[in-house]
Amino acid sequence: MSYAVVARCRRGFARLARDTGAALVPVIGVGETYLAGRPTLFARVFKALKPFRPYPLKVVFGQPIEPKDGETADELHTRYCDGLLALAKQHNVPLRIVE
Repeated sequence: MSYAVVARCRRGFARLARDTGAALVPVIGVGETYLAGRPTLFARVFKALKPFRPYPLKVVFGQPIEPKDGETADELHTRYCDGLLALAKQHNVPLRIVE
């Protein structure tokens, strides 16, 4: 199982960050693919409000990526995607960036 992030063709957030000077922060939810898994037998039988999920969700943040003077939105977008992939590798998350 791997995470697929649709970001390659979406550059509007990078353009907005470049225009406003806002930093982009890579964020990954580690374990979220298991969070919405099948409910436990107890939850199905008793319709419990909080079914047990044996996998924790951990949200990790990368280093902020500040826009540089004269940088294009495409260059900023590339640096953001690289930061996202580095964060995924650091936390052993099989991440792919797709169209």
